[in-house]
Amino acid sequence: MAQRARGAVKLIAFHISVSADHPALPGHFPGLPIVPGVVLLDRLLDAVEQATGQRVARLEQVKFLRAVRPDQRVDGCCSVDGTRIAFRLTAPSDAAAATVATGTLSLRAGPEASA
Repeated sequence: MAQRARGAVKLIAFHISVSADHPALPGHFPGLPIVPGVVLLDRLLDAVEQATGQRVARLEQVKFLRAVRPDQRVDGCCSVDGTRIAFRLTAPSDAAAATVATGTLSLRAGPEASA
């Protein structure tokens, strides 16, 4: 996981991959499995909480644009501005990286933020 600061905005980069034997995949969908969006969000929240040392308070907005297959690499990039985080998940495609999901979330503010 990489972190860079740009002014008051902190950038976080990370990778996600969900193995083909993940328990959420059977039945989602037989013969052509895709990773459920909630599994991608769970991995995103883990990466953000690890990088910031704070808990995510809420998902403000999420838009899924493309399906992710088991074992497919997904790259994540977040910009952290105070307690607000904008994120983009991308996956390699034939020509360039294709956007998988975008959105915003907020971190807990205050002294209890890292509790």
